[in-house]
Amino acid sequence: MNKRIFIPLAATIAIMVFVAACVLIPRAVVYFHEIHPRGITRELAQWEQEYRDRSPDQTSVKHAREYLEYVKNYYCYEDMPEYRDKDAVKELAKQRRKTMKVIQDWIDAND
Repeated sequence: MNKRIFIPLAATIAIMVFVAACVLIPRAVVYFHEIHPRGITRELAQWEQEYRDRSPDQTSVKHAREYLEYVKNYYCYEDMPEYRDKDAVKELAKQRRKTMKVIQDWIDAND
């Protein structure tokens, strides 16, 4: 390829990639921070329902304690300003508390 064509073409492609990255990456971050808490809320609701319906022989108390510890230590988004959808974060916190209570009640009943 001719150098007279290659250098401007490479520069144009580099500029296009840079502009695309500047536009797409921030949009992806916003999307993640708005959608992620909602998905986790649904997942925790499923765990809550699972422990409401679970009989003692289906799982061990040890496993339930591990789930409880996981929910206690993760998904604490209330103090994270990058999560812009405050309603979704509040709903997640509410669901997290409900899930922890149901799992703890299950542990207490089956320990």
